[in-house]
Amino acid sequence: MNESFSERRIFIVGVGLIGGSIGAAIRSRYANVRVTGVGRCPERLQGAVDQGVLSDSVSELTSELLSDRCVVVLCTPVHVIQRQLTELADLAGPDVLITDGGSVKAEIARTVAGLPALKSLFVGAHPIAGAENSGYEYSNADLFQDRVCVLTPVDHSEQQILRAQQFWTAVGCRCVCLAPDEHDRILAMTSHLPHVVAALMASVVRPESLAFAGTGFLDTTRIAAGDPELWTSILQGNQQHVIDGLARFEAATKNLREALQEGRFEDVTALLSQAAKARRSLDDAN
Repeated sequence: MNESFSERRIFIVGVGLIGGSIGAAIRSRYANVRVTGVGRCPERLQGAVDQGVLSDSVSELTSELLSDRCVVVLCTPVHVIQRQLTELADLAGPDVLITDGGSVKAEIARTVAGLPALKSLFVGAHPIAGAENSGYEYSNADLFQDRVCVLTPVDHSEQQILRAQQFWTAVGCRCVCLAPDEHDRILAMTSHLPHVVAALMASVVRPESLAFAGTGFLDTTRIAAGDPELWTSILQGNQQHVIDGLARFEAATKNLREALQEGRFEDVTALLSQAAKARRSLDDAN
């Protein structure tokens, strides 16, 4: 538990897997914190309240709700976050911290740069955690435990950055700071490209062959079951870095194909050995 966590009101906009897990993490650790879900579907929000993910819910944020000290967490697709930030610029008081869980940061940073009222309030964040399932029903209070959360502050006060760190630490994360575009370049290779590769793998296997799928296929394609609309938003927001990643992947695929065609199996072994070493080093680090 983060002993320095002093927030008493959290608003979560978008109560799906990430938003719901944030709510579950806060409520399981800090019983005196009020966690309010924000959305336009009262039945879904009430379900999250009944499940214990939320304390209560509202249909929208207002200047009255945001006049006192609180944290607003935007857990919606990247293009929706950009629109919501524009709306919050006219509502949020000076004691509000706004953060997010978006997987792409440069586009969001550019939106905030055009909203002077938000520059001192918003600290971009990306908790690197998730699952192929979506919806508050899959909320997990331990989803963020010991996971990295990348903060992407731009022109913020040290006090507001510290406040964002304390919030994300409170749900279990380890925080690091990166520039928005640097985050997007790295995550294109470690998160966005893997999803594309998994989706391609799942799409090229004939349906009649799936009865013979083993753990290798299941493990490799697990993330392909993620929300297509959410992932389209991510790929659109990080378009160029994903294209660059695909180019590197295509080059590696070409090299392997040519090695197989030409019977250079020593090169195949070298590639597989290099990949195995890299994967084992990741296991060791974790």
